[in-house]
Amino acid sequence: MIARIDDRDYRIALDRARAQVANGAASIQNIDAQISVQKAQISANQAQLDQAQAALVFAQQQDARMYPPGAEVGTSEVITGRWLSRKRSRFILATKGGGKMGPAAWDAGNSRKHLLDAIDASLRRLKVDYIDLYQLHLDDPATPLDEMVEAMDTIVRSGKARYIGVSNFLAYRLARALGRQDALTLTRFVSAQPRYNLLFRECERELLPLATSGLVPGARAP
Repeated sequence: MIARIDDRDYRIALDRARAQVANGAASIQNIDAQISVQKAQISANQAQLDQAQAALVFAQQQDARMYPPGAEVGTSEVITGRWLSRKRSRFILATKGGGKMGPAAWDAGNSRKHLLDAIDASLRRLKVDYIDLYQLHLDDPATPLDEMVEAMDTIVRSGKARYIGVSNFLAYRLARALGRQDALTLTRFVSAQPRYNLLFRECERELLPLATSGLVPGARAP
């Protein structure tokens, strides 16, 4: 036996069905909106991650011990040079010379030959005309102080560096170098970058007090 549906009941049932469909469509729209928001958040997070990774890569360029496996010496300058393209004037650029750059005995140290070769090589890798701050990476007791400071003076006078400094120098050696620069009327070192952290604080005894003579200290770690 088939029950007869009253027109009024039919309209009520139809309205309810339509309402359910409308609610379902609204729910789908809400879900779509939530998915869009989540996608946007994922994209923003990815962009932040990319920026953080880029910053990390750039920060790693500051320490030669962080070269990628198998990378040649000078790789960090090549990477930095590409990164600086078309925005050189917005940054103060510093690099170092004196480190070992090849197999020959004259490919390391603070001799005139090596330093003049090293600054030219750095400029080529960085694709710039000059360095804002050029520092000696290490002291070189095998090279006479006069030869070392005269080479650094030549670099400044040639326009290849604006300022010069040192890294990893003992206070007495730096003081002697400054004395020779003053006596010979040469460009003076303006910065000193010692090893300095909570456990290694030797520079506080003599090097930091020496900085009152016009040097700008810049610590490195570890």
